[in-house]
This record gives sequence, structure tokens and C-alpha cells, in this order.
Amino acid sequence: MEISDILRHTWRGECLGCAIATGAMIPPGGMIAENMSCYVHHDPEIPIVGFLVIGSKRHLHSMTEYTREEYHDFSTMLLSSRKVLNNLPDIRSVTVIQEERSSHFHAWLFPWYEWMIAHAGRISLTHIRTVMQEARYTRNTPEQIQRILQSVALLRSMIE
Repeated sequence: MEISDILRHTWRGECLGCAIATGAMIPPGGMIAENMSCYVHHDPEIPIVGFLVIGSKRHLHSMTEYTREEYHDFSTMLLSSRKVLNNLPDIRSVTVIQEERSSHFHAWLFPWYEWMIAHAGRISLTHIRTVMQEARYTRNTPEQIQRILQSVALLRSMIE
């Protein structure tokens, strides 16, 4: 697998989740927080301030595969991450998404801003991919990257 992040670094490896969990891949701005079971970082590919990913440290496809302790770690991280997003200006809403098709269970915390709502017409799951593509092509600027890195540092300093 190969990805290019918003900092224009190219990362190669068999498993992106393992690379992040072991520190072989450093997400933009670094890790925001981690515990025994999971970690939270900014999405490495999409330049949207506050677009966070909470990933499992081990291979599992579904939250149903977590032990009770791991699920507690995940749910605590999810709650803390969502609360800390309240400190970023201009977020209108946050959509939490999880899929079961990755080798590392992960959840997205996708923030909605006015420009996204104007572009998509409304806050809706069906529009998230379109908004992500729009961000890749129109928001991948040095100024936006700087805002993302500043937000990561702020979130790291505030998360419980």
C-alpha cells in the first residue's frame, strides 16, 4: 500500500494501521493521543481541519471484536476526541463514521464547516466523499496545512 499525505510525504507499507500504530508512519502533526488499544490522529490524506481518525492498534474489522477493555479504551477516546473538537472554531456539526472493511477498525470524526454545507447543499453522509474530494483539490494549500498542524497541537494539548 502507498499513500501520499497532506505534507506530501509518501508512505509505503503492507498495512497503514500497523504503520501508524508502530510509529513507522507519522500522521501530519503527530499523534494526538493514544492508549493501550487505540490512537487518534488527523486524517493523513484529507486537508480538513479537525478531521480525526481513531484507529485500533491491532488487526480487527469490527468493534464487536474488541475485548471489553479495548472497547472501553475506544469509547473513552471517541468521547474525548469529540469533546475536544468543540474547541475548534466554526465547526457546525460532526459526523462519526465507522466501516468494517479495513484490517484496522477505525472511526472517522468528520467535521462540517459552512463551506462544505454550501458545496454539498446539506450535511449528509452521501456528500462526505464529494466534500473530501473538494478539499483535496481546493484546500490543499500551505495556509490550510498550517491550520491543520496548529489544530493538531491544540487538540493534543487539550485532550483528556
